[in-house]
Amino acid sequence: MPPLGENARAKACQAPPCLRHPQKPIIPSGCKTSSRAFTESKSADEPTGLQAPAGSIPGAIPPPFASPDFGLHKASIVAIPPQHIASKLPFPYLAPRWELASSRRASRTSNPLRNIVDHLKPDPEHPSPVLNFALGDPTAYATEGHLRCPDVLIEAVAKHVEEGLHNGYACSAGTLEARQALAAAYSYPGRKLLTAEDVIIASGGSGALEIVLTALLDEGDAVLIPRPGFALYQVLARSLGAEAVPYDLVPEDNWAIDLAALDAAIAGYNNRQTVGNGGGAGLQGDVRGMPGSMRSDGPSTSRTLPARIKAILVNNPSNPCGNVLSKENLLGLLDVARRHSLPIVADEIYGRLVFPGEFFHPLGALTTDVPVLTVGGMAKQFAVPGWRVGWLLLHDPLGALDGPGEEETCDPPQQRRASLRRGLKNLTQLVLGANTLAQSTIPLLFSSKLGPRLEAFYANYVSILVDNANFIKATLLPVAEGREGKEGIWGVTLSNFPQGALYLLLKLSLDKFIDLPDDVAFCAALLKEENLVLLPGQCFGIPGYVRLVLTPPRPVLVEGLDRLRTFCFRHALVTKAEEARPLLPMGCHDKIAK
Repeated sequence: MPPLGENARAKACQAPPCLRHPQKPIIPSGCKTSSRAFTESKSADEPTGLQAPAGSIPGAIPPPFASPDFGLHKASIVAIPPQHIASKLPFPYLAPRWELASSRRASRTSNPLRNIVDHLKPDPEHPSPVLNFALGDPTAYATEGHLRCPDVLIEAVAKHVEEGLHNGYACSAGTLEARQALAAAYSYPGRKLLTAEDVIIASGGSGALEIVLTALLDEGDAVLIPRPGFALYQVLARSLGAEAVPYDLVPEDNWAIDLAALDAAIAGYNNRQTVGNGGGAGLQGDVRGMPGSMRSDGPSTSRTLPARIKAILVNNPSNPCGNVLSKENLLGLLDVARRHSLPIVADEIYGRLVFPGEFFHPLGALTTDVPVLTVGGMAKQFAVPGWRVGWLLLHDPLGALDGPGEEETCDPPQQRRASLRRGLKNLTQLVLGANTLAQSTIPLLFSSKLGPRLEAFYANYVSILVDNANFIKATLLPVAEGREGKEGIWGVTLSNFPQGALYLLLKLSLDKFIDLPDDVAFCAALLKEENLVLLPGQCFGIPGYVRLVLTPPRPVLVEGLDRLRTFCFRHALVTKAEEARPLLPMGCHDKIAK
């Protein structure tokens, strides 16, 4: 093959015009021929040894698929001549132009918590080890023998691994034995008994939440979520193209649901949608009691119902508040749901972790007519969040989840939707079920013969949480009460003493700090200076607070609170009167901000 001349080399490196900017050629990387060489080329007839087919891009040989038969315009081909190849061949290699984008759902899936937490990165060069008081994982310190899962669970898994009978696929909704055990455990006296058909086992509690919200929500719909509340509720709703409408919990009433505000929020939203849709947003369903909100997605390509609130989501006990809702508050919630024909999604993942003297009332045990879809799981209850087994319990006293039969709906065949119960089961087929080895332990865990051993596990588990909560309260109260000479943490008070779950909220008096304008800045500076991780309240929709977990071992908790105390006094805005009697325990006097 004869060597290339300069003019031929310039042609070989010439790129086709850009589709979006046809006046600008794409100069391939690695091509040393300048744009001036293109304009100074004097001869198009200089021999090159090989010639491009007629009608092709000058100096380039299209790949076989760039033909009229494939309808691929030659301008959509980009010349990419690697230098070491272009120096030997008369024409550059051509590759297709790739323009790949994610789906709409993937694009709108974003966790606001991650937008905050991603900026809270520990410094690997920090002299102190990082202490993470942000992660709601009871097993974070399990290597120290702290909060390990029940021994009986370890024994059951070891036995089932040895047997080798639980390594295969199961029904996508869960094994029959596990669903029967859960149905028996969560059936309540005086209420309709659950059967295996009322239980769906999912990949963790978050997987159960995703299934139920996906079944309920169309694009443009809405779900009511608590504020403050777990960030995943908002993430899932927005991922589905739905709106997460917050309803407030009242801190002065131990974070109870503001029922009047909840009622007004539903009426206001649906009235707004009625105007926007030309009426019909208040459609309540047929005489069988199935509200219009309770039809799941089917093959329809158009909406049969206008966008509206489809469900109320409640979290009890609460993450991040640590409160347990009273029976009266829950009955009021059921009344609101009844009047608006809305099902309730009850996230009760922390239902077994309730402090002594407090009472947890499962919503499924209180309802007589409102459909309640309860989310639970093994993660927090048995301290095995990595096993990824959660469940959905369908408390349906009046059969509303079954919907009308096909002969009873006036929708045309192509717009008919499955009942909500059928839709929930359909969605389990997307992941083909939860971990079968973990599921195999459920019948044993919920059998009566393990009562004493599990009660001992729970007693130890809850006692650690309560003792840590009391220690934090004792550490914070002196400053909150203004006692001189006592230990405390500057500018930080306990919001409400927790009643259950794994968390408590600390309230920040931001006006008592020199340079910490909000809770995010507080947590970022705390991590940078003390290598201590707390979650800012903005992650849960409540600025001015931070969330702290109750699960660390006592020595770790003491060290973390000492770091928090040091940090807060370092940034304290101290008045002259306070300088005369500074509350600076543990040798922190040199850390007053002057």
